[in-house]
Parts: sequence; C-alpha cells; structure tokens
Amino acid sequence: IIKVRNMKKKIFDIISALLVISILAFIFIQLSPGDPAENYLRASHLPVTDELLKQKREELGLNSPLIIQYLKWLKNALLGNFGYSFLRKEPAIYLALKSLYATFQLTIFSTFLIILISLPIGILSAIKTETWMDKIIISITTIFVSMPVFWLGFSLILLFSVKLNWLPVSGRGGFLNFVLPSITLSVPFIGQYIEFIKKSILENIQNNLLENAVLRGLKKRYIISNYLLKGAWIPILSGFSFTFVSILTGSILVEEIFSWPGIGFLFTKAIQAGDVPLIQACIMVFGMLFIIATHFMNGILKYLDPRIKGEKNNG
Repeated sequence: IIKVRNMKKKIFDIISALLVISILAFIFIQLSPGDPAENYLRASHLPVTDELLKQKREELGLNSPLIIQYLKWLKNALLGNFGYSFLRKEPAIYLALKSLYATFQLTIFSTFLIILISLPIGILSAIKTETWMDKIIISITTIFVSMPVFWLGFSLILLFSVKLNWLPVSGRGGFLNFVLPSITLSVPFIGQYIEFIKKSILENIQNNLLENAVLRGLKKRYIISNYLLKGAWIPILSGFSFTFVSILTGSILVEEIFSWPGIGFLFTKAIQAGDVPLIQACIMVFGMLFIIATHFMNGILKYLDPRIKGEKNNG
C-alpha cells in the first residue's frame, strides 16, 4: 500500500511540475517583446506587410483569447507537437531532443573532471584541516567559486586558443574541443565540492578511531576508505548526483561562449530570433530533463542508502 501511495504521489508531483513548467513556458512567450507572426516572417525572409501579418496571426491562433491559445498549445504539446521552428523549418521538439546529445556529452566530461579533482583534494583538506595546506586549499576554492563563468571562459579562450593556439576556440569535434568548455563549467563546482567533501568527512569521522588507525600503522588507502569516507560517501554521492543534474540543465552560458551545439546554445539562438515553437520546446525539454534526472538520482540514492527510504516512509 505504501509503495502504491508513493508511486501515485510521484506521478502526481511529476504531472504537477510539468503543468507549472508548461504555464511558465507559455507566459514567457507572452511577456517576450516582439510579435510571433512578425518573427516568423522575418525568419522566413518574407516581407512584413499588414496582410501577411494578419494571415500569419490567424494561422498561429494569435487572435484567440490567451486561455484558448494555452489550451490548444497544451493539447498539441501533450501529443509531442510543438510546431515547426521558424528558423530551421523542422519540428521544434526534434531539434531540442537532437541537441541534448551534445549537452549530455559535455555534462559527463565536466562531472568526471569535478570528481577527479575535488574528491582527492577534499580528502586531503580534511586530513590536513587547520594546517597551512588546508588554508591554501580554502583560498583556492574561494577563488574558484567566485569566478564568473563568462570571464573564465573568455580568459581561457584568450590564453589557450588565441595566444598559445593549443586548443580550439569553439565547436564540437574531437577530444580537445571538450577541454575549455568542461574546465569553464567545472571550476565553480570544483570549488564548492572540495569544501563540501571536507565538511562531510569531518562531520562523520570519529577522531579517536582515526588516531588509533594511524598509530596502528594501517595503510593510507585503508584509512581513507574505512574511516574517512565510511560515513561521508552518501552525502558526497548525493552532492555529485545533483551536480550532474545542475550541469545538464544549466550549461546555457558555457554553450553560448564556446558555440557548443547543445540545447543551451539552441535555446539562446531561438530567443535571439524570436523562434516561439523552439523556445517553448526547449523550455519543456529542460523541465522534463530536470524532473526525470532528479527523480532518477533520488531513486539511486534510496537504493544505496535504505535510511533515506525509511525517512521518506516515516514522513
């Protein structure tokens, strides 16, 4: 009974969240400057005349009351029909979903970089807490967290692409194309998670047991895995999983800086052109992606740590 109730609640939460996102996507277009009919004509390289505007407004249903426009749009959206992109003349939902692959690749690469750097440094910071090394690490993480993404991205381009000519400026090609956008996307998260890992470890270790393990001459690898990370790995894993979700749905600025052909780059181009169907399709895909990924990560964490499941059931 509890499982059925929880499943119903999850389905209700997902449907409610998607409904709110659909309303926000519709309102976003209504509040945006410019006439969708005029945007269509300009994107199609057609003359913007009163007659063509009137005809296109009628075709797009812009003369109907807002509530009727929303209900028609919602009905089509539920069927996967977001209309055709003004610019590309292809189904908007197809373009949005197609661009997800590039965003997913960048997210995987960036998340791997975050784990590779922040995990060992976070452990080291916890081991060396309140020492000169810990203070240096804290200073570096503060700088990382404070760096504006756009400044970091353009600085890396100027140094490694323009001056040194080591790495490509933009686009998605081979391995080297991943380096600069992944670093730009990862650096602020690396700063956050070094401190987060250190805090998680210090909150969960028992100092007397750790001191005994050191005095007994146990290997460092054994001490780290059985004393430092034993009680901290669940919050650390939780943090990394939701970082993955945040990067996946929040890489718009980095994709724009490096012309990375992901959904964020597509979204900004759609906004610049006033491509209404593509804008709405991207917003809905962002929303669905965030909801699905969040529920998936929660499911993994519940599986790995039964205590979370128990707390939820008791609640």
